[in-house]
Amino acid sequence: MRSRFDVPLRLFVVACVLAAFMRPNFLNAADSSTGEPASWPASSKLLEQLEQFQDTPAEAWATSTRDLLNSMSAVKLGPPIKPADLQTIQTRIAQLRRQSQRVTDVARSLQKGTALRSTAATSELVNRVYQIQYGLDRRIAVWSSLSGIVAATVDSAVSSQPRAAFMLAKHGRIRFQALDDEWTEYLLLDDLKREFNSLNPDVDRQKNAARKTLSRIYSPVLKPEQHEYLQQIFDPQLISILRQSASEPIAVEEFLQRMEQHEQHPTGATEFRLNDVFQDLVWSEDSRDQAAAEAIQQHYRNANVRLAVSGELLNRMVPEIPATREPVSDQILGAAVSGQSYISNRLQVELIPDPNQVQLRLQTVGTVRSNTVARRDGFAIQNQGLARFQVFQRLAFGRDGIDSSETPVAYSTANQRVVAMRSKLDGVPLFGRLARKIASQKIEDEAPRTQKLVQNKVERQASERMQEKVEKELRQMRGSLYNNVLQPLLALDLEPEPVQMSTTEGEVIMRYRLAGRDQMAASSARPAAAAGSLCSCQVHESVMNNVIMRMGLNGQTFTAKELRDHFRDMFATNEVTAVGENDDPPEAEFEFAPLDPIRIRLNDQKVTVELNLASMQIGDGTKWKRLRVKTSYVPRVENGTVVLVQSDEGIRLKGKRLRFSDQVALRTVFEVMFKSEYRVNVLSDKIQRMAGSALGITQLVLTDGWVGVSIDDSPASRTKAQQASYPSQKFSRARKRTATSAAK
Repeated sequence: MRSRFDVPLRLFVVACVLAAFMRPNFLNAADSSTGEPASWPASSKLLEQLEQFQDTPAEAWATSTRDLLNSMSAVKLGPPIKPADLQTIQTRIAQLRRQSQRVTDVARSLQKGTALRSTAATSELVNRVYQIQYGLDRRIAVWSSLSGIVAATVDSAVSSQPRAAFMLAKHGRIRFQALDDEWTEYLLLDDLKREFNSLNPDVDRQKNAARKTLSRIYSPVLKPEQHEYLQQIFDPQLISILRQSASEPIAVEEFLQRMEQHEQHPTGATEFRLNDVFQDLVWSEDSRDQAAAEAIQQHYRNANVRLAVSGELLNRMVPEIPATREPVSDQILGAAVSGQSYISNRLQVELIPDPNQVQLRLQTVGTVRSNTVARRDGFAIQNQGLARFQVFQRLAFGRDGIDSSETPVAYSTANQRVVAMRSKLDGVPLFGRLARKIASQKIEDEAPRTQKLVQNKVERQASERMQEKVEKELRQMRGSLYNNVLQPLLALDLEPEPVQMSTTEGEVIMRYRLAGRDQMAASSARPAAAAGSLCSCQVHESVMNNVIMRMGLNGQTFTAKELRDHFRDMFATNEVTAVGENDDPPEAEFEFAPLDPIRIRLNDQKVTVELNLASMQIGDGTKWKRLRVKTSYVPRVENGTVVLVQSDEGIRLKGKRLRFSDQVALRTVFEVMFKSEYRVNVLSDKIQRMAGSALGITQLVLTDGWVGVSIDDSPASRTKAQQASYPSQKFSRARKRTATSAAK
């Protein structure tokens, strides 16, 4: 029997469902607890950093900057935002930008006004003010990019209905042209069709499927011809549907909150939430959204690997070309020439300044010494030749790969000297002498032409040798990079994307982003390299954490042995060894947390490893829940090796209701898994041999999420680098010149 409450109850349920789907998608949400319009979120970490400058010459600057940030937090975001509040936002951004521009003067005042402090303490204060500038600049960039979205709400409410095309994308069925199996697998089209053609579609799964396919369509690792091919086979309307499925209108207040949460506590969870907004923006077809995505790309997905190699080191590492002996068999002006030639040359690298690509000029300088005999008309003329040649070939490494298409250019000089002459008439009086005189005159008359022919031959052969050697080396390099670098990264869905490739008079600079589209990258200022170093490299902790995210640990269960193998894989290669790594692991089982199963942090001259476990059990004993394990390593330099030594804090445990006996049992397990020392061989024997000298690590700094290494061969610098502690490093501001990102 139908209850009298049945119809109203059904109507209530239907109304709730409709309300959920038709709720207003305002760009800015009101405070749900008070009903008041939401305020601009506070920049808590930046405010805390500014507190450090009390009683210093920078106090006035820090106070005024803090006041401006606090006044931003008083702005109400609507919806719709009031014109006066929008004007306040724009004014405060301009004022904060001026505060950032004053940092150089503030740093100078700190250096002058803290003369009584130690040099290290003053340097630390200066570094902090530059860190604050970096944090201020990235916020200003994102806030400015959002101004167009915020301004769109002035005097108008945002439509409460999603766009018609957006709804079509959520519920429409899609079809593709027939593609090769490899393309179908690469683009994940089977998963995409399954989600979009489902009779019971799930909006979130459709969004994730669309994002994955779009990320691969616009992957930075595809070649230009592959991009062009995909643009031809995908209908623009289908691409539009996928983009609309992959994005939703953002709430500015929520986005700003997520950004500040990530600034305050960078974890897998805050990265995931910030990246979700980034993808909403990057796949949107609205130019204002794309401008905001570009700002996030440049400041929160910045390059997380930087490598700089000096021209001096490149020339040291150029392989020596051994001298060769080649037979000569040729026809020159009707004469049959035979003999031997001895070729010796050396290769040099010249850097060609270029702000947009790595550009080199390979130069071969060599000599050809020859001993030949030319036979013609009964004469045998013995010659000694000396030819000097130079060959130049330009190589360019850009975003689209290696360009070695230019033909080598060669120059040469050649000299031939007759050292002996024989003829069939040598034994005939008078005629023999006359024949020699005629032959000598003919040789002299033909000398310019002969010399030109010899020069042409030398240049042609030298160019061919250069081109052949370059092509051989490039084939080997491409194969090595693909097998050892690119293929493993692609297997992990980590797309190496060049952010900057440039050449100066002294060095080659390459900056890369190693991150999937669903991952974040560097957001802090990298440490500057040691001045004048032969080579320097900076790596952000996001590289390691992005790799860990792809290791299949999240929410999975492993034995202790399986987990140790994962650690070995994480540290990567034979260049890493651990003391006692052959110890048998204990009988234990680990269930990792869904987010941040392992987290690497680089700061305060330490490497910190954190395990987040949903549960752990030793044998058939107690099962512990929600366990957090931390340990830190302090680096020490030994020539070309970095030794990571476990800090005195040892293993730190945090969990629910851990007794003393529990801690003892757990420490026993983790002391076996986390070795007391790891040795990382930064400079392999092969590099040492190629460089031709005893290189060493002259700088090692771990700060603000970065590890910075500089390499040189100065004994004094090596001695300094081997000290137990390292001075604070200044931060690079080169990120302001970030190249155009793939978000466009």
